[in-house]
Amino acid sequence: MPKTHNNLFEQICDFDNLYKAYLKARKCKRYRPEDHERLRDMIKNITGKVIISYDDHPVIRKLYKKFHIHGTGPVLYTMNNRRNTPERRISELIITNF
Repeated sequence: MPKTHNNLFEQICDFDNLYKAYLKARKCKRYRPEDHERLRDMIKNITGKVIISYDDHPVIRKLYKKFHIHGTGPVLYTMNNRRNTPERRISELIITNF
């Protein structure tokens, strides 16, 4: 049994606490348009080489039109592959400043 401090281990492993943490984290994974614009603006000012990857989407292509954009063929996403779900293949954009 791991060492505990004020029942911290039990609190972390409690399903209700884990589920609340999951819901809170899920909310933070939604990016707003201004988040994408801020990232683009930060990349503009970097003097070194930068490579980023995005799902292929017209909004992203427009946002990064002054960068070098390389499209990929459909990529198989395996991280979220669950049983009885269709394969998820999405084209990616590789965006560079060089």
